Amino acid sequence: MKAAMNSQAPVYWASIKTGKFEIYHNGQKFTAGRIAGRIVGQYMKDDAYEGRKFRICLFHTEYDGERTIIAVRTDSGYFRTLANYLTSANAQGRARETFIFSPSYKEENGRKIAAMFLQDAELKNWYKAFHTKETQTLPQPKKVTINGADVWDWSDIVQYYERFIIATYPQGWPDAQQIDSKPITSIDYIPTPVLINDADDLPF
Repeated sequence: MKAAMNSQAPVYWASIKTGKFEIYHNGQKFTAGRIAGRIVGQYMKDDAYEGRKFRICLFHTEYDGERTIIAVRTDSGYFRTLANYLTSANAQGRARETFIFSPSYKEENGRKIAAMFLQDAELKNWYKAFHTKETQTLPQPKKVTINGADVWDWSDIVQYYERFIIATYPQGWPDAQQIDSKPITSIDYIPTPVLINDADDLPF
């Protein structure tokens, strides 16, 4: 796959597992540390796993004649950081340029920390966060009590980023080729609270 800097055959689906891309094509799977591509569309999809509802953003990307769908759970650190860096790229007028997507994952002090770093393939710079603690430009997380424990609910922040992605990128492929699932064209709700200690990876 050219987009993954790999000599394997072209692929069309990429999910993230513990900081690596798992790339699927024609029943085969391989891993990659990064993927190159220009975001040409997005597709929001509600899903569920073992009774838990969540939303996946399917980023439609193109690179050197190949098409790849990068699937990212919107309740994950991968999505929040990627959307933040894309906000920076958009502010510089470069949201439609080719990027290098580089996921990262680590466990620290009992916490799972996931991120998706974003590099401009032409300018070679790594984008910095647009929204920071200092700027206070995001909705604030809310403290909620679940099963007697206080946790932070990030649902408003996730919803903010989902709206940004929908407003910035069109739905699906430019030539109207669609995947077999019902799209979400507006954000009306978050299926379950997005808690700070939730798992960051797709469950497959």
